[in-house]
Amino acid sequence: MTTRLRITPGGRFRAVALAAALLPAVAAAQITNGGFETGTLSGWTAGGTSRVEVLGATNFTPNITPPEGTKFALLSTGRGQLNANARGDLDGNGTNDYDIATLSASFTVASAGQALSFSWAMLTSEKSRAALYDDFSRVTLNGTVVFARSVYKPGGGSKYSDSPDYSGTSTTVSSPGVTNTSLFSDGWTPFQQACVVISTVGTYTLEFLLADQGDTANDTGLLIDNVVFPSTCGSSVGQVTNTAGLNLEAKAGGLTFTLTETRDVAVSNTGTVAALISNGNLTGDNPNVQTQLFTWSDSAFQRITTAVGADFGRPSVTSNGRWIAFASTADLTGGNADRNWEIFRFDRSTSTMLQLTNTTGCANTAPSIAVDASGGYVAFQTTCPVNVGYNADGNSEVVVYDGTSTFVKRETTGCSSFVPSINNSTGQYVFMVTNCVYPGISNADGNNEIVRWDRSAGTYLQVTNTAATVVNDVPSANGDGTYVGFLSSGNFTGGNADGNLEVFRWTSTPAYLQLTSSAATIAHTWVTAEDSARYFAAERLDTTTFNVDTIRIDASGPTSSVVASAPSWSFPAIALNQTIPLVDFQSSGDLTGGNADLNTEVFASTQGTVARSTYCLTPNVTIPNNNTTGVTSSLTISDTFRIGDVELFLNITHGNVGDLIVKLTHVDTGTSVTAVDRPRYPGLSAGCGGDNILATIDDEGVLPVENQCVTATPPGIYGVFTPNNPLSLFDGESVAGSWQLNVSDRRNPTTGTLVQWCMSVEGS
Repeated sequence: MTTRLRITPGGRFRAVALAAALLPAVAAAQITNGGFETGTLSGWTAGGTSRVEVLGATNFTPNITPPEGTKFALLSTGRGQLNANARGDLDGNGTNDYDIATLSASFTVASAGQALSFSWAMLTSEKSRAALYDDFSRVTLNGTVVFARSVYKPGGGSKYSDSPDYSGTSTTVSSPGVTNTSLFSDGWTPFQQACVVISTVGTYTLEFLLADQGDTANDTGLLIDNVVFPSTCGSSVGQVTNTAGLNLEAKAGGLTFTLTETRDVAVSNTGTVAALISNGNLTGDNPNVQTQLFTWSDSAFQRITTAVGADFGRPSVTSNGRWIAFASTADLTGGNADRNWEIFRFDRSTSTMLQLTNTTGCANTAPSIAVDASGGYVAFQTTCPVNVGYNADGNSEVVVYDGTSTFVKRETTGCSSFVPSINNSTGQYVFMVTNCVYPGISNADGNNEIVRWDRSAGTYLQVTNTAATVVNDVPSANGDGTYVGFLSSGNFTGGNADGNLEVFRWTSTPAYLQLTSSAATIAHTWVTAEDSARYFAAERLDTTTFNVDTIRIDASGPTSSVVASAPSWSFPAIALNQTIPLVDFQSSGDLTGGNADLNTEVFASTQGTVARSTYCLTPNVTIPNNNTTGVTSSLTISDTFRIGDVELFLNITHGNVGDLIVKLTHVDTGTSVTAVDRPRYPGLSAGCGGDNILATIDDEGVLPVENQCVTATPPGIYGVFTPNNPLSLFDGESVAGSWQLNVSDRRNPTTGTLVQWCMSVEGS
């Protein structure tokens, strides 16, 4: 399995569309009650202290909103001391772990490559305590660790990576169950998403575990939600821009303060080209904090404009990344001396800037661009007379530039149309929000409705027809214009009786699909879609905490997962790089540790070649007694990425583990590593006399496996330990080919069984 750990002028909403037909869902495994919306742990098993409970937002003071639906599961180490008996050193750092709670469920994978994802957050009272008290959570599949985080405590004692930092607001649980009165004085982390791709068919047990390290006094919690099987894994977040927080300039006898920010990112459909607005010095030639249009491609910025004292609206990028349309008050071609809001189009292939409109005393905004041979068409919103004799009343109208300096429009009076979205492939269809009555449209109450304009036929098709109290906004056209995504408080499918602002998809069948269903305190405020119509990026506001989640939606479920969370608008854009949905967005949060000044920056979900792949076999073969040949289990890997790190998981039953030698060999390269070599021998004449090995052998462990031995209760070797010889000897090799694990018993009289072994491999 592969672990991939990867959020217009005037502030109107805008969206990118749904595309061609939704792709069929991959035949998936099932976990019962993965969102805990039953309000119970049905389908799950609590273990350890069993301090596990299904809760909602109001069970926390102050409230914590679930990332999906209205419920989530809390694992807690508290309140206070629960169990003074240590379970052992689970993370192999030499410190005992206490008050362990687990939550597990089993499922069957019928097809290799099945993705498993979940949302998580940690809560704690341990952040400011000594490094020794580094509580942690971890996730295992059949005992193999696939994800782990420790308390945010730089320099802490656990080998596991730190969680994000905490909110700093103390919260207490009030519930009728076993987690009641748990106290998390340091607050909670933002919700994050983790995803694993399971490479081998079979039956699996998924276990979430939470441990109190080094003491039993202070509480830590783990929140779990939205355990689902998406078709692919998502990706992690990286910071694209990094600008200074404030510019101070002496001007006109005084001081002028200018906040540096980067905002309004738009992407091509493959995610290879991004356009963004910034007054930062991203390319080294914008030192005076002038707002400009930049692009980001091939890991490099390019400044597209040279503007002084101008403003820019959110750009629009064609699917192939060649053309960019945007609104600006800049005089970029010599045709905008009056600094009006005009529409421009830039051709990245020829570095040509074209001013599409030339008006006075009005505004042209919110462009949406489609691909054709010449980089037109561009739909936009205007209050201007873009053609002679047009729009004398200054209504907000939607018009289309057709590539030949002609504007296609239908004039209306006493009403408004705005936020257009044109279909990417041909520019034939334009979706818009309107309160006008076009031919064939029924809108006697003058509500804002979603309408599709067919420019070729000159006809209009009504997407929504709702009462005046219903909000409809942010339409977004797909490649061929047969689908549109939008926000609405309408109840189109019977699933939105409370009138919440949710994300919907419409197709010309017609049929609606409600993509989100949230608590009344959650309002979706933005949505975009990539061209295939499979994935959406959306923004949702928690009206109780004013926190904003950037989420990714898989419409084939539909399911949602949190990309990032911060108290700032994100206005995300989404792309599809082969099968990986990528989300670009703005945020003033310190999401990756690189934005301590809390500037508004652009972030991106990043696609690594391979983060970590785990390959498992369960041979259940006998290890012959006192036999140097031993038993060999062989594994063939078809993946071809280069190795950056190897971890080896062992599940061996044996009555005297000090008899055993374990060797891993990459047959194709001849590299062989003896990872375990008769623990405690010759220090003990018979080696370690403990029973069984259930351990991960990892170069980044703290204690050597050679020195481990527990004889009182099995397993004799349990935890995470360094090998006898470094597994880094495999680094740089291709993972492809034949691998062999050999286990041999070198002493009478005990025998044993190689139950299971796994290689967890990180790509370089």
